[in-house]
Amino acid sequence: MDALYLIAVIYLYFPIMWGLLANHASRHGHPDISTARYAIKLAKTLERDERTIYFLSVIFALFLPLAFYSILTKSSDGLVTSSAVTLLLIATVLSAISVFTSPTIRAIYKKYTAQLNASAVILVAVNYSVATSYAEGVIGHLTGVRASELPTAMSWLSIIMVPLAWITMLATVFLVLYAAALFGAGVKSGVKKPLSSPLGQVHVKSRAPEEHTKLYALSFCCAILALNPIILISALLKTDWAETKIREQLVSASFHIKPKACDLDEVEGAKIALLEVGKAIIAIPDQRYGYKFGLVQCTREWMTPDEFRKAYNTEVAEKSQRQSSSADIN
Repeated sequence: MDALYLIAVIYLYFPIMWGLLANHASRHGHPDISTARYAIKLAKTLERDERTIYFLSVIFALFLPLAFYSILTKSSDGLVTSSAVTLLLIATVLSAISVFTSPTIRAIYKKYTAQLNASAVILVAVNYSVATSYAEGVIGHLTGVRASELPTAMSWLSIIMVPLAWITMLATVFLVLYAAALFGAGVKSGVKKPLSSPLGQVHVKSRAPEEHTKLYALSFCCAILALNPIILISALLKTDWAETKIREQLVSASFHIKPKACDLDEVEGAKIALLEVGKAIIAIPDQRYGYKFGLVQCTREWMTPDEFRKAYNTEVAEKSQRQSSSADIN
């Protein structure tokens, strides 16, 4: 299956892509230059927004066979996965640069600076609340107890989850921008204006396609920024590495007591987090995930005030006796 797919990609898919580019060169007045030279010429001569679409199209053409390979063969080959992730990262970075340097976006921000800054402040609070919700879910899933039982771990994991909350929120924002930019490009490309003539009102298109290319490029980039980060973060969170790190941070934040406190000396490397009286969570080292968790009973003896006073006085008396003995020897 792998060999057949590789043959199809090399001898069918890429020749078709190359042929489409050669046909494009011929139709645009460059039938005599090689396809490779034409590809380089496009990268040099296209305008900013056209060049962005061109580069993203090339990345998509390279990514497509990798995606189909993973789907058809259900393979988790490291090279294929790394190549696909690299292409998605490049597309995401290129799209982000294009969007945040876009004259349209900069003009909108300049016009609505106060409103957008206020919205950003509100989103900071909202996203921290969302991150806290994510942290509560993670702690409950891993330990089987309410996150409020481990307040330090919940606070720390909430901070760690803030980027995830922002990625989710920004995906929604970019999806709205994508729809708005695509709608605007469609409206502008179809606007017509009347032209006076002896024959009456004749309608002609008022804009050349190049005038609204920037909106199509903006919508394309926004679609990538809405999807790619979600795809990448989802793939990352499914890895053993991510789960191991989350478990390690959870243990580092709230598990500080040695198992001896609960008469569990034989569990090497374990750590305890006390809950309510008589209960605790134990974190046991695990080769795959770093730690695994379990609920244990942890009965500890509590002294009465009289018992504590007696023990304290005994300790003071013994200390005074030792000091007296040392003075007599000297």
